[in-house]
Amino acid sequence: MTILGSRLDRVYPQWNIPMPEKIVENGALFTEYPPEVSALPQHFPQRNRVISGLCNGVLVVEAAFKSDAMLTVYWALEQDRDVFAIPGRALNEKSKRTNWLIQRRAELTLCNDDILEELNIEKSHSVPEINSEIGQGSGEKSSEFGKNALDNLAHANNVLSIERRVVDLLGKTREPIHVDDMTRALGDPATAVSSVLVMLELRGSAQQVGSMQFIADSGRPMIPS
Repeated sequence: MTILGSRLDRVYPQWNIPMPEKIVENGALFTEYPPEVSALPQHFPQRNRVISGLCNGVLVVEAAFKSDAMLTVYWALEQDRDVFAIPGRALNEKSKRTNWLIQRRAELTLCNDDILEELNIEKSHSVPEINSEIGQGSGEKSSEFGKNALDNLAHANNVLSIERRVVDLLGKTREPIHVDDMTRALGDPATAVSSVLVMLELRGSAQQVGSMQFIADSGRPMIPS
């Protein structure tokens, strides 16, 4: 499956045309752009939000510090997706962002099993037992979907709440605040606070100035949405 940043009837760039033709033989092409819309550069970063939204997680293999891959990471964090990163040598330019992500508690990934274990793929893909009572199975399934939707909404609201409180905390002082101090002050899990800080860094609202120490940084440019 491939998500295009252009319309279906005019693949951009044109030298990519043979690739979509091969994909449709055994897969599918998707786009959110209608036939009358021309391909524009800003469509491709926007497309990344669809890619991350369709996935359970995003794996960053290599990324320089100013890599466009960070746009996909930004969307993944916004959509509450797991972020995985493959470590590299400290002096390798293409490993700077992956190592940076791992420092900020992205899942360090060395093999496929690391991703499968973290996403609990086997458990999530297990086949449920068929209920012998007519109609009961579908009712339980609907109830489960409803429960998941409510859980997701509650989680999203919780993330927004943590984000607002982190921003408020950083805005109260010009001195750097350590992640552990934020966690204690807010009473939230360290993993949740760390994820919010990564999103704020990518947005340009926070900056790390020391070992796990952050300040508010409203002067940095925002990542385009």
